[in-house]
Amino acid sequence: MDKGEALALIRQGADAWNKHFAELEKKHLKLVGSGKPTEAQENAWNATTAVNLSTEEFTEPLDLSGFEFFGKVTFIGARFRQPVNFRNVVFRQEARFDNAIFESDANFSAAEFAERPIFRSTRFSSATFTRAQFQRGATFEGSTFDGTANFDEVAFRDDCLFEKVRFKHRANFKYAVFDAVAAFTKADFDDDVDFKRSQFVDGAAFITTDFKGDASFEHTQFDGPTSFERADFVNDPKFIAMRSQSTFSLSYARFKILPDFAQ
Repeated sequence: MDKGEALALIRQGADAWNKHFAELEKKHLKLVGSGKPTEAQENAWNATTAVNLSTEEFTEPLDLSGFEFFGKVTFIGARFRQPVNFRNVVFRQEARFDNAIFESDANFSAAEFAERPIFRSTRFSSATFTRAQFQRGATFEGSTFDGTANFDEVAFRDDCLFEKVRFKHRANFKYAVFDAVAAFTKADFDDDVDFKRSQFVDGAAFITTDFKGDASFEHTQFDGPTSFERADFVNDPKFIAMRSQSTFSLSYARFKILPDFAQ
């Protein structure tokens, strides 16, 4: 789908968008039949359903709540000057937001990513991913959150990369579930961060991570190898009632105040 056609259909809303692609899918399945699609059929379907809005500048609020993207969607280098709503959006294929800029609120609450989304070097104002589902993990490497970042109750079903991410304001990961490795290596938390009652199933890396505000890991479950090596805690970190089922390293970590591990 070309950019002009995609933008025109977006303006018609979620019902029109979803109906259009559901009808295309029905025709595609009828053409393929019960067998496996040929390479030509698969390529044609991918080309038909792909949406490329790279470098597009959105000057008005954008409401994509309830949209279902059947193919790959690309917002590389896009600029969102007004609030954007991706609430309850389903991304069936890869979604790319590399180098995108969100100048206002970005709402991805309860969004479902069937494939791994790429938010590499993305710039957010305030961002909400509460209860989002990342079935193949996610990449946020090198991104910046200028406002509050909410990842409460998020599920990462594969590894997630937050390496070299800068959180300038409060970051929330309460009740988040990390089923695979969670990498926060060299991340900067300029304000408070809350991982209360989150679960790290297969390892967590906070190596050389800077915690400049309060850091809470109260009642957090670490089931895999966990490392805070060379992490820097400016304030009093709280590990109250946390549980660790594997190696837990604080080697060369720096604390202004001794952490609280009260059980």
